[in-house]
Amino acid sequence: TPVFNFIWNKARQLRGGREVPDTRKMLVGYGIVVGTSVVMAYAGWLARTGTVSLWWVILATFIITLAELCISPVGMEFAYRQALPGTKSIVTAAFWMMVFVGDSVGLLFAPFYEKQLTPAPYFGLLAVLMTLTALAFIPISLKFERESAPAQA
Repeated sequence: TPVFNFIWNKARQLRGGREVPDTRKMLVGYGIVVGTSVVMAYAGWLARTGTVSLWWVILATFIITLAELCISPVGMEFAYRQALPGTKSIVTAAFWMMVFVGDSVGLLFAPFYEKQLTPAPYFGLLAVLMTLTALAFIPISLKFERESAPAQA
């Protein structure tokens, strides 16, 4: 968390004191998730020739934790701030319900691991799916950034 606080503060300084939009922080998180899947796909590719060090899993866990810091708390705060007065609890519940739905969709791909696909193509597939998700999020992100941008005189 302190690393991202430093990064977002530096970015704010570079932006002339303007905060980095939450949706951009979340997009950074999505990019990091893609990176994690690529790391695991590479480790899976290396495993074709034998065993792979546990350090690959540790590295992937570290990277996915960085993504989590960009997506979950930022997304929760964003949803809470966007909620109309009197709807904060409902929006919070909807946010966590969408996390559940997303995890459930991910669960649909779990049977492919080592049954139909070896680790390298499986994690490659996850990288492609996350890239598509991030690309789908971009227009949503831009919409919220336009709506929250200060009016120009």
